[in-house]
Amino acid sequence: MNKLFSSSLWKAAFVAVAASLLYLILLEPFSLLEIPKLKTQDLFFRARYVLAPSHPIWNQFFLIIIDDESIKRVHERWPFQRRTYAQLLEKITASNPRLVGFDFIFSGKGEPADDFLLAQALERSGKTVLASVIDTEGNHIRPLSEFAVAAQSFGVVNKLLDRDLYVRRASLIYRDEQGNRISWPWEVEMAISLLGLERAEYQITPSGIQFEAGRFSIPFYNSKREWQKINYRLNLKDIDHTPLWQALESKDLGSQLEGKIVLIGTTSRILHDDYHTPLGLMPGVIVNLNWLENLLARDFLKRIPTVFNILFVFLFVAFAAYLSLRENVLRGFVILVLITAGFLGGFFILFWKNYVGDYLTPFLGGWAFFTGITFYRYFHTFLENIQLKGKVITDPLTGLYNRRFLESQIDTELQKIADIKGLRRTDALHELSILMIDIDDFKKINDIYGHQFGDDVLKNISFSIKESTRKDDFVSRFGGEEFCVVLPHTSKEEAKQIAEKVRSNIQAKKFNYVNKITSFTVSIGLASAKADHLLASRSLIRSADEALYKAKKTGKNKVSLYQRESI
Repeated sequence: MNKLFSSSLWKAAFVAVAASLLYLILLEPFSLLEIPKLKTQDLFFRARYVLAPSHPIWNQFFLIIIDDESIKRVHERWPFQRRTYAQLLEKITASNPRLVGFDFIFSGKGEPADDFLLAQALERSGKTVLASVIDTEGNHIRPLSEFAVAAQSFGVVNKLLDRDLYVRRASLIYRDEQGNRISWPWEVEMAISLLGLERAEYQITPSGIQFEAGRFSIPFYNSKREWQKINYRLNLKDIDHTPLWQALESKDLGSQLEGKIVLIGTTSRILHDDYHTPLGLMPGVIVNLNWLENLLARDFLKRIPTVFNILFVFLFVAFAAYLSLRENVLRGFVILVLITAGFLGGFFILFWKNYVGDYLTPFLGGWAFFTGITFYRYFHTFLENIQLKGKVITDPLTGLYNRRFLESQIDTELQKIADIKGLRRTDALHELSILMIDIDDFKKINDIYGHQFGDDVLKNISFSIKESTRKDDFVSRFGGEEFCVVLPHTSKEEAKQIAEKVRSNIQAKKFNYVNKITSFTVSIGLASAKADHLLASRSLIRSADEALYKAKKTGKNKVSLYQRESI
């Protein structure tokens, strides 16, 4: 049993190493499963969103949204006049907010009077951050110069799209073609203002961006890229908000906005500023808000090193391969489901602690190998069964296996035992025994009662032998009145007890022929692979036959054990 455990373990370890190398050489460098892995991470985001309580920092935000109702109630065509935003900003400023952020690009000149009013409102506010954008040709579209001067600062609100057009990342710095910084992201500008940092005092290192000699740091998710993953935690319904039209009509916003970080953006589907995210379709201003929350709370996602992803693949594939090699399908499946649940729980704990890794490939690889190895095992057995059924393996009179099948079955059983113990078949250390059984004086039976009665005796004795042995033993008609029984996993002493049981049961059996009651006896020879150091089917059968001859010669109706001659 220990050697079986060891053999299966080594095979599982080999499979796991192969899977790990495949992951390291092919899957990881070429991002072959990039989108499925991202979708798996999205599931973790959704699960955490359902389970995670709200964060105290969320109460610091307030949203003024331009929704469908606002577009109807504000009696202007979109885009609204700048005097409308000037009026809104004046009301917000009177409420003494902590900071105001407009998720709008106030570029290009508008009505002079409107531009003047908005510039004045920005100047009086003194704590408003505006938005800019990088167009498809790489041009930096800034706010109108009057607004840029009057506002506290401005930053880029571009969204980074993954291959499946989901927004999961945020750029940390925007550069021109020469590699010079041209702008910080809008959210970083907001964080700089809120934390009172000096914009000029920063350092970009391979690991991230540091302001004021490390007073505030933003790590890169990947040292080769100047971006970080957005740690999505909230949606619109989680933040206090009011529609633009209500804010414009409200007489007193102070109770809602005082000391708050006020963000103004669109949520109307008509305006097409929605993005696919791990938490579903989300307005752009809410995407920005999630990233701003990450910055203020230092709530950054951390990338699990590749070596740990490889370790996860190795462990899960090793478990799966071992179960497929050692257990039956149902038991292996149930255990692997439990192991999967355990790994999922462990991965979710890591994700809860903001560690993000490859949470898909270990399961994909493990279940693929489990299915493949299990299919191979049972398909191989299926083919063997078909081959066996194609052969004539039974005796037509008694229904027992015939001699040809018996000899092949002895070698098969020796090989099975060797595989279980992790040894060679020729090591001759396997518990397998053979009984050779012969009906005493069978020729007289045929002479006295006739061949038809002789056939009945053969049938009844074969049934009695079958009844006296175990279901895993192989009983065959070896020829004429001679039978052979293969006893797998049976020592010589145990085989002797079975032989005595067979002999006594046959002796006790009564036969009725033409109103005469009679009985018969058998002689039995016994040989054992391990005890007698016998290596193959022919030597076992020959040795058991020698023991049978001895039983016949010394009085019949007895069990004789093969004795190896000493040299």
